[in-house]
Amino acid sequence: MGLDDARIFDPHAISETLRCSVCHEVFVDPVYCSGRPCQHVFCSACLEEWLEHQTGCPNCREPIRRQDLRRHEVIRSFLDELNIKCTAAGCGWHGRQDAFPGHIEICPVRSLELSRDEALEHIKQRDVEITKMRASAELQLEEVAEKNGIMEAQQASITLSLLQGTLNILEISALREALREAAEEAENDYDESTQRTARLRSELWEARDAKYDLAQQVAALQAEKAKQLASDILPTGPALSVGLLFPGQGSQYVNMLEGVKDLPAVKEMLETAKRILEFDILDVCLNGPESRLGQTKFCQPAIYIAGLAAVEKLRLEHPDKVERCQAVAGLSLGEYTALTVAGVMDFETCLKVVKLRAEAMQEAAGTSEQCMMSVAGLSQEKLAVLCQESCEAPGDVCEIAYCLFPKGFSCSGSAMAVERLMAKALQTKGCLQAKMMLNSGGSHTRLMAPARERLLAALRDAEPHMRPPRCDVYLNVTGKRIAPGTQPSELIQLMGDQLCSCVLWEPAVRAMIADGVTEFHECGPMEQLKAMMRRIDAEAFKNTNTVDV
Repeated sequence: MGLDDARIFDPHAISETLRCSVCHEVFVDPVYCSGRPCQHVFCSACLEEWLEHQTGCPNCREPIRRQDLRRHEVIRSFLDELNIKCTAAGCGWHGRQDAFPGHIEICPVRSLELSRDEALEHIKQRDVEITKMRASAELQLEEVAEKNGIMEAQQASITLSLLQGTLNILEISALREALREAAEEAENDYDESTQRTARLRSELWEARDAKYDLAQQVAALQAEKAKQLASDILPTGPALSVGLLFPGQGSQYVNMLEGVKDLPAVKEMLETAKRILEFDILDVCLNGPESRLGQTKFCQPAIYIAGLAAVEKLRLEHPDKVERCQAVAGLSLGEYTALTVAGVMDFETCLKVVKLRAEAMQEAAGTSEQCMMSVAGLSQEKLAVLCQESCEAPGDVCEIAYCLFPKGFSCSGSAMAVERLMAKALQTKGCLQAKMMLNSGGSHTRLMAPARERLLAALRDAEPHMRPPRCDVYLNVTGKRIAPGTQPSELIQLMGDQLCSCVLWEPAVRAMIADGVTEFHECGPMEQLKAMMRRIDAEAFKNTNTVDV
């Protein structure tokens, strides 16, 4: 179902990486399964046919779902550059694959073939008319024989023979005339096609030159716009080697925000939140009960607001450490607080996204029995094997959801599978701890796929209100930084994938330290991130402060 080698100018020059492992031909409409570790690429039609009978990757047999298939834009750009040839007999054209549709419209050989086809169709119509004349004459012969006897029939037969001779002459004459006309039309069409080809080639080159000039103008405008945006959002003065850290769900406690609720900026946020959330988040934070505050739809907006409230508290004491910080990072939900501080979204836009995220995650968690556990003392490789071994029944999910510190992880998934993992972990040499957590739901696993789709839709709706970050942001899904000025469109897919991917907190913190961050401030309730910093880097721990709420 791929591109036949007969279409390619030099098939031997094609890299095997551009061939589908199902049809062994050059990719047509290449796709891959996003979020899977294999990332194998196939022709869209080949993979669709494969998935009619199988459920796993044709190469490594990893599970694949149709809704996770994505177009592979990089390979598509390579395919556009392939040198292919025209398959019309006698045409010597060859060039880039993305130029082939334009050639088809002006190919002189194809135009000549169309003229010949029209002539043959004309001759076919003449054949039909002659056949009808013969049938009419034979019918007249039968009528004469019945009415006037054999003699008249013989005379009519002679007449028919003469008529057939005349018809044969007419048929031959018609064929000759049709072929002569077709030849003349084909010759005229060829001359016109040649002239049209030359004219279109000239127009094509002019269009390409105009397109190139326009592309340069667009690039210049985009560069100017990016420069203007950067000047608007980047802080004045050099960045300080300060990193702001924001906790996620699980750090909440009743009476949270008591110490900062009267700050003017916090009071304004709480009023806006009451309108957007349609409930009093401050009342939930101050009075609970704990069971209500712990519910995802209440907890996530509360943690988001608490992180920003801590930033306002820090701003009063050390404004430069907020305005000129080098980097920000947040654990799971805390990443949205970090993006707000980095200027990617304003408070109101981000709170609406956080609200939808929380509701979508709580709904996804309610579709089956799910849970989460913490594990300490085992290597990531060993834990990954235990997770796989714990998935015994069809549909079981058990995955590493958080890489928090050296040999410190959280795992989540199907309740039965996670319970099997806890039993296996406790029996494994080196395990220091394995216990269930209060957080319910298979967060940061593929069980959150329905929530991911809803979140991506909300992020795309919010994109017009998003701006490039003013400082480095270290993301959960990659453990790496995105630089100031990065376009929001590059962030949206990563933010959506975070729901179904492992949170790489330890790699992100180590990357911040490697990039020169020497002072950290944990902004939000509790001191969980500072406790993790003790295990990640002892020197950085000494320079980690907490801004409680």
